[in-house]
Amino acid sequence: MKLIKFSFENNHTDWKLTETSFHPRLNLLVGASGVGKTKILNALKTAISVASGTRFNTLFETEWTLEFELNKDIYCEWKIKFAPQKGDRNGSEMPLIINELLVINKEVIFERNKEDTFFKGKLTLNLNREESLISVLNEENAVKDIYNVFQKQPHSIESNIRDYNQTSELFTKTLNELARNYGNVNELREYNQSLWVKLALLYSIDFKVFNQIKNTFIEIFPTIEDIKFDVAKLSNGITLFYIKERGVKNWISQYDISAGMFKTFIELGRIYLSPDNSLILIDEFENSLGVNCIDAVTESMLNSNRNNQFIVTSHHPYIINNIPVKNWKIVGREGGLVHIHNADEFGIGKSRLSAFMELQQLDVFLTGSESIV
Repeated sequence: MKLIKFSFENNHTDWKLTETSFHPRLNLLVGASGVGKTKILNALKTAISVASGTRFNTLFETEWTLEFELNKDIYCEWKIKFAPQKGDRNGSEMPLIINELLVINKEVIFERNKEDTFFKGKLTLNLNREESLISVLNEENAVKDIYNVFQKQPHSIESNIRDYNQTSELFTKTLNELARNYGNVNELREYNQSLWVKLALLYSIDFKVFNQIKNTFIEIFPTIEDIKFDVAKLSNGITLFYIKERGVKNWISQYDISAGMFKTFIELGRIYLSPDNSLILIDEFENSLGVNCIDAVTESMLNSNRNNQFIVTSHHPYIINNIPVKNWKIVGREGGLVHIHNADEFGIGKSRLSAFMELQQLDVFLTGSESIV
């Protein structure tokens, strides 16, 4: 999946993201604090979750439009609008879908309004209005591939790196025993489980790919000579990750290594183990990353042959200055109206050496104000 355009509106907060186009590889959202960068990621997360079957809990009108490529030959547009309705369950208000549209390569696959639902132009049953038709009709050939793609997208935006210490399920078997369910790394990538669990399983499934991550990690941290997972046993759902430093006799557990090392390992793992064609959202990319890590992780994202798309946020001057100007997305707002601008709209990018200095002169970057745009 490649996100092409996105717009989002929530009447509760009077917050509206105007239609925005995205780079197919890497998008760096930059701007003043409070301008809405994290809200944009959360809005995308909401859309992905709804398409994959989650019921959207809102008491106010909310709508969005998502344009994306399923692959090079399939272009999709999905629009949806929720509105609160009086329900029968103890008088609570239940959010219902009052409009929804899916178009694939200019063919309307389904469409519904307040009264009727149409599938390929034919009136059909008035299907469940608390759930997207992408999920409800997921067995239909015209919808199945789209539903499956959304199912595979990461649904979380992680910024607290220590959250990875806990797996999302309690294992009663060793990693080696669990790994027998997966024949190769490609099957593991499709596994709907946390990235941390996938990394632990990779250690048993495909040591060649694990070594690629390890070698890049050691290049960034040359004092380390080896890394490993404890595959002997898991206790209370906690996987144990260790590093071996040069000149240090004992292995060092995940609880005693730096947050920067930990996050670098996670981000490298994300690049290798996310499902193919994933849309990957990372809030505050710089969290816990040292200057020595930023270049290597960014380069891995840009040069990955996994065909994934990244949308990340950052305030860090070093990160901004070391990501190509064409990948910058400058976020500004006027009240609740949020715009995302390409750097070339301001004439930035003609000189790589001065690009960041030019960015720092923009009111829209420094204050978030759209008054001069």
